[in-house]
Amino acid sequence: MPTRRAAEDKDARSTSRELRVRALAASMNLGPKSAAWLVAAGATSLEQVKSEGSVAVYCKAKAVAPSVSLSLLWALEGAVLGVPWQAVAKERRASLLFALEDHEGRLLNSRADVKDIKNDWAQDISEVTKRRETINVIFSMAKGTPVMEVKDAVREYLKEEFGGKHEYIFALHTDTDNPHVHVCIKMTPIKKRSKRLNPRKNDLQRWREGFAQSLRKVGIQANATPRKTRGVAQQPSHQYQLHQSARQQRPIFRKSTKTNVEAHTKEIHAWANIANVLAKSEDLSDRALAKEVVAFMAEQPIRQVGNISVQKSNVDISTPTEQLSTGIKLKKRQEQLSK
Repeated sequence: MPTRRAAEDKDARSTSRELRVRALAASMNLGPKSAAWLVAAGATSLEQVKSEGSVAVYCKAKAVAPSVSLSLLWALEGAVLGVPWQAVAKERRASLLFALEDHEGRLLNSRADVKDIKNDWAQDISEVTKRRETINVIFSMAKGTPVMEVKDAVREYLKEEFGGKHEYIFALHTDTDNPHVHVCIKMTPIKKRSKRLNPRKNDLQRWREGFAQSLRKVGIQANATPRKTRGVAQQPSHQYQLHQSARQQRPIFRKSTKTNVEAHTKEIHAWANIANVLAKSEDLSDRALAKEVVAFMAEQPIRQVGNISVQKSNVDISTPTEQLSTGIKLKKRQEQLSK
């Protein structure tokens, strides 16, 4: 009977998978759970791990089982080198986490590796050119964000956005309070007939949104809200400014933020209108959200810029209100700018 044959085939596949898991666990000194993750990710032998690299195999396992920890990476590298995973965690942690990585998942641990990449890219880049040949991007997160998750999210997004289209290299840095990943992307496409990379402002925002989505996949809450919407008036410091400040032991010079007030006026009024619409709702939860919106506005840096003043509202929300006091005070000239 077909159903009996199907059941027999399923049992055979299950038995075969169990044998592969046991064999892999024995050859790499892994636990059965770790070995099962690797088999599910398509890694079935120590030779394959050596060929693809421990980081690349770890990333495959992470995609199959998001709960996989860095201990598996240490165990993979230990199996490749023939040393205990504890020694890897102690002695090679930094080299594994912070090494340059390319679009194929290879680690660039030595000067020779970097030189090879340089020579490879140079074949498509003229010595003298007037057009831009690479683009540098930084994906950054707030202080305290787990560094490996940041790198995993960047790796996953780069593969999704540029995989098979453009070559790139990236590296995790923790030289500031905010863990961040530097990415260098070659603008010439891998396929000669494809279009060169030519990102616009909307593309940059889309990249930020894609990175945020990848972060959420690894369990980190993140959004790609534009600075104006968040009420942030100050541009972040560039990397060279941070290093220059550290060398010279002098604070970073920042331009006045007063010129940014007019650019933020529209967003401030938009938040105020949202709060007032919610305040008129018959739903108590909407009215509570209206007060949260005003409280959010009052906590943003823009409240202290120029002549804008945003204060928390004390309006009673037990019943719908026609106007939720947002405490926004602007000069008449600035009010006209938002109309």
